[in-house]
Parts: sequence; C-alpha cells; structure tokens
Amino acid sequence: MSYGELTQLADSAVLLIDRDMSDLQRFGVTVADRAFIKAQADLLRNFPTDEELLGTQSIKTRVKDEAREATQKAVSEIMVRVKILFGISSQEYNRYGTKDLYDASDADAVRIANRVHRVATEDLTELATRGLTQAELDALQTQIQKFDNALDAKEVAVRNRDRMQQQRISLSNPLYDKIVEVFDCGKAVFDGDPARYNDYVIYDTPAAPVVAPAAATAKAAAAVVPPVAVVPPVVDAPDDATN
Repeated sequence: MSYGELTQLADSAVLLIDRDMSDLQRFGVTVADRAFIKAQADLLRNFPTDEELLGTQSIKTRVKDEAREATQKAVSEIMVRVKILFGISSQEYNRYGTKDLYDASDADAVRIANRVHRVATEDLTELATRGLTQAELDALQTQIQKFDNALDAKEVAVRNRDRMQQQRISLSNPLYDKIVEVFDCGKAVFDGDPARYNDYVIYDTPAAPVVAPAAATAKAAAAVVPPVAVVPPVVDAPDDATN
C-alpha cells in the first residue's frame, strides 16, 4: 500500500465513522479515534515525500561533485609545476602525496588537497619560478573549503532523508493500525449487512471484488494489505556510488 493509498483509506475511515458512529460505539470506537485518524492522515499527506528528499540529496551530491572536480583541477595545476621543478620521482614530489587523489573518498580528497596547499605554501619561493602565486594558493584554499562545505551539505541531506523516512513510517504504521481496528469493529457490527460490511473490508487493489459476509472473514484476511512497508534504503546519486 502506498502512502497515497493509505491517506485515501484514512479519509474513507473518517467518513465511515461519521456515518456509523452510533453503531460503532458498541465496540468502543470514539470521536477520539476519528480525530486521531484524521490528524495522522493530514500530517502524512503534508509530509515531505521521498521524491522531494531524494531530489534534494541528488542536487547536493551534484554540487559536491562539481566542487571536487574544481578542487582536483586546482591541485593538478600545482602538481604539474611540482613535477617539472622537482621531478616525479623526487622526495619533494612525494611529500605532496597526490597519487590517490582521483580514487580517494571525498573526505580523503579534502585531506589530500589541504596537504597540497600546505606543502606548496612552504615551497612557494621555489614554485614561483614556475609561475605559482600566492593568489593561486589562496584560491585553492577557498575552493577546498567550498568542497568541504558541499560534502557536509550532501551528508546532511542523506541523514535528513533517512530521518524523514523513519518519521514517515512512524506516522503511517499507527495510522494503519487504527484504521484496521475501526474496520474490524465495523465488520463485527455489520456482519449481517453485506453492503455495509464490505465498506469495512480493506482490499489489496481498488478493483477487488465485493465478497459476501459468509466468506468475507477468510477472504479479507488474505486481502488486507500489511502495514506500510519501509521505503527502500537510502541510496546516493549514481555518480557518487563509491563515495
């Protein structure tokens, strides 16, 4: 059962309680049950959908990826000068530790970029002979911070989506349970009234056939949908699968 179907079922439950309250009261259904169903359904109806949250997560991931690419480009421009000046096999070159930059996780990429900025600052006098300037180092530092901030924002979006999924489930399952409780009472009340009895049967599809009261108990048990399923686990955007 989708969340949309659950809220629609809740609307039906409210209407049935309004119609049959005098009969349902015999089995303990109260106006408080109606109020709970309506309030929970309204909250669920206005709750951010997973599509919205996934969209936000994907946007934050794209921004993070763009910031990483810009950071790697700035680092590469410095490392070309380091290579020419010191040689790729030199200890001076190895101090920068950029070998795994493109394969590193985002967090490690930030760490590597910070190291390049730090060491290049120390070597600026020599690297200046290859055109490196303090302005470039300052720009790199700014870019690293943008990357770091974008990474944080992406992680916040991932955690927020997961948290909201749990909150949505926490709204949905008690709502479903209360609806089932009311509908069980309705079936008990109208066991001899086929038309009203079937108003309280929860089918797995809108097109499910109407069943007669005599067979309804067994068929309804098989037809009732389970509580709202947990939504799929959080996944990152496709281009960020490894980070």
